This record gives sequence, C-alpha cells and structure tokens, in this order.
Amino acid sequence: MGKLKEDAKKYGYEFYIVTGSSFVKNILRDRYADGVLVIACDYEINKGMRSLAGTGIVTYGIPMLNDGCYNTCVDYEAVTDTLEMFR
Repeated sequence: MGKLKEDAKKYGYEFYIVTGSSFVKNILRDRYADGVLVIACDYEINKGMRSLAGTGIVTYGIPMLNDGCYNTCVDYEAVTDTLEMFR
C-alpha cells in the first residue's frame, strides 16, 4: 500500500483506504473530486460506481486479482498506468 500511496501523491492524487464503497460518499462530502479510482473486489467496484452515478464524477475501477476483499492483491502496473492516464 505504501508504494501505491507514494505513486498517487506523485501524480497529484489523494489516496484513501476505506472499508467499503459507502465511505467514498462521506469523503466526497468534504472534498471536491473530478474522479475516483476504485481498487476493490468486483462487488465493491460496482457498488461504488453505482453510488456515484449521476454526480458528474468520473469513476474507473481496477479489480483485485483474487476473489473476495481479504488477503488479495492488485495489478500494480495497471494502477500506475491508470494514474498516469488520468493525470
């Protein structure tokens, strides 16, 4: 997580680790965002994107490599490519 956080900062993004998709709306109440990159299991990506539908906030999801939201990992290159693509 530390490297992902450093890369997000390098590209000018804020980085949050949240317990579920509903927490994203709480963050966005206090902060402006053009977009949200969701790195999660498929279920949470879908739930998070649906909760932001109609807000004008661009959403993009990268699924975890294993099913479930526990003890899994993400394709690091996919994340850094996405951070660079949207900067």
